[in-house]
Order: sequence, then structure tokens, then C-alpha cells
Amino acid sequence: MDINQFKVIITPTASKEIERIYDYIVEDLHAETSAKELMRLVEEKVQNLKYAPRIHAEIEKCDELRRKYRRITIKNYIILYTIDEDNAVVYVTHMYYGLRNYLNDYYIWQKALNLEINSRLFQIFNKKCWKKTKYVIW
Repeated sequence: MDINQFKVIITPTASKEIERIYDYIVEDLHAETSAKELMRLVEEKVQNLKYAPRIHAEIEKCDELRRKYRRITIKNYIILYTIDEDNAVVYVTHMYYGLRNYLNDYYIWQKALNLEINSRLFQIFNKKCWKKTKYVIW
């Protein structure tokens, strides 16, 4: 491996998501050629991360280790990855359909971690707002 080259690891979650997308395109849309072309583009873009992992823009998402995420857009899909600079490793973590609110998954997970703190705030908010409206959107 070249000294300036990063190792690319596709996480099990990302691997399952990529497989599901491929299966959906082949089985539900009956477009095997399109699925194969998408997978070729995914492989090409992911392989390019070895040489230039910082080429794609950062997004407003950090993991529990405070690593920033970056986004690759391929046709109607988004690939998220993070860079471990200390170990020269790129982790491909997710692949989503582009119209899905992929950042929402992270924020829901983050809220769950802070549930104890947020539950008290929710109780206060709920008591103040419940009398004014029939529904509370949280």
C-alpha cells in the first residue's frame, strides 16, 4: 500500500444497505442493467477514496468518536463515510436513497442517547403546550 493511500472499509451496515438497493432495483424495478451500472459507479467512487478521501464535502453529522462525515452523491443515492486520519482508514458507513432524510436517522439516534435529559424538557414543554393545542409535535 502506498504511504499516501488510505484503506477503505465498507461496514456491515453499508454492505447490507448496498445489497438491499441492488436487490430492489433488480427485483422490484426489473432493471438489472441499471443496478449493475449503479454498483459499478459505487465501486469506482469508493475505490477513489483510497487516493482522495477528503475530496467530498463534509456534512453536519459526527459519530460518537466525533469524526466528521462526508457525502458522495451517485445518481439518486448518497453514500456516507468518515475518515480515521490517525490510522489512514476510510469507513463507508451508509448508502441511502437520495430523497430519504438520511440525517434524520442520526438525529433520532442522538435523541435516544439524550433521552433522560430530553424527557424532562419534554415534560415541561408538554405541560405548557397541551392546554393550548390538541396535538404536540415533538
